[in-house]
Amino acid sequence: MIERFKERFVLNEAGEDNEGARIALEFKAKAAEIDSWLDVLKDEDLGKFMRRALGVPDEAIQVDLDRQIALFEQKFDIEKLQDPAEVDKLVSRFSAIYDAVEGVSSSSSTVLSLMQGAVSIGQGGSFTAATIDIPTITGGYSASSVYR
Repeated sequence: MIERFKERFVLNEAGEDNEGARIALEFKAKAAEIDSWLDVLKDEDLGKFMRRALGVPDEAIQVDLDRQIALFEQKFDIEKLQDPAEVDKLVSRFSAIYDAVEGVSSSSSTVLSLMQGAVSIGQGGSFTAATIDIPTITGGYSASSVYR
């Protein structure tokens, strides 16, 4: 009971600073218990995590449940969630996409934290964060209009 309280406390604290970090930590805590795509789709946060991590648009929730499951099955083998290395890969991918799309500030960016750790392990040096505004980059341009 005390362990569950501590876990919930950490998740709530993370959520106050960075919603993406809270969702990622929640996923990591529940990943081993996920047996089917229904387990993912019935939980709002798990569904959001997997959609972002696998590149499925949020509009997919409007599609029939069986079609959603088929889409997820094409993108990822749910049994891989029993492997902690696969879970870590998904968490890293989710964090990068979430921070880029949601425009999370660099002070609380999960990606920035991961990158700073990588830089400190390397030859030292410094790391300069770059903010990418995805909506501005993609807004109003299509592949065909760029060449006109």
